[in-house]
Amino acid sequence: MQTTFFILLFLFLQIPALALNPEQEGQIHCLPCTNCPKKVESFDLTTINSNAKGYAGTVTDGKYVYYVPNYFGSETLVARYDSSKDFDSENSWSFFNIHTLGLKGLGYAGAEFDGRYIYFAPHNTSKGSYHGAVLRYDTKLPFDKKSSWKTFDLTQMNSISRGYIGTGFDGNYIYLIPYGGGVNPYIAKYDVSLNFTDPSSWEIFDTSLIDSSSRGFIDSVFDGRYLYLSPYHNGLSYHGKTLRYDTKLPFNLSSSWKIIDLVQQVNPAAAGYDGAVANGEYIYYVPYKWGNKPHAYMVRFNTSQPFAKASSWEFFDASVLCPGCTGYIGAGTDGRYVYYSPKRNNNAFHGNMLKYDSKLPFTKASSWQVVKIDDGNSSLRDFDGDITKLKKYIYLSPNGHPATGFGTWHGNAVRYLVE
Repeated sequence: MQTTFFILLFLFLQIPALALNPEQEGQIHCLPCTNCPKKVESFDLTTINSNAKGYAGTVTDGKYVYYVPNYFGSETLVARYDSSKDFDSENSWSFFNIHTLGLKGLGYAGAEFDGRYIYFAPHNTSKGSYHGAVLRYDTKLPFDKKSSWKTFDLTQMNSISRGYIGTGFDGNYIYLIPYGGGVNPYIAKYDVSLNFTDPSSWEIFDTSLIDSSSRGFIDSVFDGRYLYLSPYHNGLSYHGKTLRYDTKLPFNLSSSWKIIDLVQQVNPAAAGYDGAVANGEYIYYVPYKWGNKPHAYMVRFNTSQPFAKASSWEFFDASVLCPGCTGYIGAGTDGRYVYYSPKRNNNAFHGNMLKYDSKLPFTKASSWQVVKIDDGNSSLRDFDGDITKLKKYIYLSPNGHPATGFGTWHGNAVRYLVE
């Protein structure tokens, strides 16, 4: 008995010191350690170039992270980070000025990688209007060479085909998601095996043929068969009419598409979503605005269930997690957790990134965490567009669009350690 006691005592002494948090009795937390990896890292791109700010989404080719330029100043800069180097080093970053391609005063929103090329969705202009000049970069060629880049103007297909936000890819086709202030209903589809600059390589489809007010979408997501469009604003109001396209059927037939009005069939507040992401068998939509105010009405769809059936959808108001937890643009996943990119709440830009554990019930507050990106640095607020995972980090895109009524464009790129 005495020998057993000393063995147990010895083993106990090998355990690292633990301390109780006096504010959360019963929870055990490790004491501070040295050389611990930082969960949140940031780097201000404007310290390299004053025009390196105002981005709308990230995308990766497996080595580099690319930032989509939404801001247009004396230069419009695509930013690229080399993931083999330190995040906060100037030597890790490079830029390409799209003005050299004749694209002065044009902004983009969202991008997609098809295995070789990166496609940038054409969005806004310096004149407060929209454009249709799709931008493509060949990742096998030098980033800083004009010859590595090509453009195609979608207005060749239809004069209204301008103002896209977000993309999609099903393995064979690139999709550009129509917004244009709710005016443009033409989703564009490009066959990646064909000539990028040939109009015959492209198709467009009028989503308002499904429903007269089913227009004004932001971003999409592909689940292996279906492409889902995230409902935002149709030019008159924020809406919840989400569309699903069966990629095994003809693109330009209305019968290839299904619709569900989340407002009518799921919850009256389920409108104004700014992005979507797939994780496991679920599609998650990103809440931004409803009734002209930022919200956090999360919805997700179970892809194993009928699309147009209300019981296939779940709804959760994430604003219960913290007073400023509303208003998100873009999302991403690391395979288990779903992350929502913080934009603005009713009062200001914010840095309250939401993190949902997909192994736990969607409608339970305990399944969610609030990651305060701006903890200790109030400049780390307002991010926009898709969150990209590369290796053990997720990357958020700095924005700061002044049209929101708060602040100015910024270049504070952020990454978050997920492993």
